[in-house]
Amino acid sequence: MVDFPCYKFQLKITSTIDNFNKKHLSTNKLYISQTITSDELQSLPRKEAETKLKPFLNLIIKNLSSYYIKFSEQMYDIPSTNNNKNNKDNNSWEKAKMDEMISTTGLFYMAIKHDDGKHHDDDITVGFLSFLMTQESITGDKKHDRILYLMEIHLDKFLFSGKGTGIFLVEDFLFELCFLLKMDLEFVCFKENDIGNKFYKKMGIDMLEEKKYPQLNFWFEFLNVYRIENKLIETRQKKKRINR
Repeated sequence: MVDFPCYKFQLKITSTIDNFNKKHLSTNKLYISQTITSDELQSLPRKEAETKLKPFLNLIIKNLSSYYIKFSEQMYDIPSTNNNKNNKDNNSWEKAKMDEMISTTGLFYMAIKHDDGKHHDDDITVGFLSFLMTQESITGDKKHDRILYLMEIHLDKFLFSGKGTGIFLVEDFLFELCFLLKMDLEFVCFKENDIGNKFYKKMGIDMLEEKKYPQLNFWFEFLNVYRIENKLIETRQKKKRINR
């Protein structure tokens, strides 16, 4: 992907975080905290970078490990047999995922925190988002040249399943940020992730038709690709403003 540098969008990201927190901290005890960018991660010693990202990787393991184990060969060229706990060569999907999380350029990491009513330093991380801005669609389609690509969105499913938190994050943070930046939103989801796919359908985000993108046939074997264009996001966000 042709990615933008992180600093280019920092002001609008900070503004969107502030507005989200004003709305949801008092009512839902949730807030977003920008943790780090890939620019900063890549300047750190490897162990320190891993420590910063370990809570996020743990959420991925908790929510999606079965899919990563099953498709690790397609995604990372790692046989699924390498993903057992007795593997000694440190060649597993978890290591490959950590490598990806550190090395991908232009990424912002946002921790989703639950306010315990005391001091924010004690608040636990209950989810996270990571995303980057790019000029290149995953499909290679040149007409989509301003894209917010969502790498990850995770919540602790045992704490927040069915509580509407995912809707808040998409509508009041991701859609709002895309609206301000005039960007489409793109991401992928494992085909076998029924909870995720049902949620995105509920949010009105279209899955790309596979027959239109033969260049993605390899990925379509196990991933669904989603896109919602900025013009639709803009219509939805303007309507929300009118209805406030």
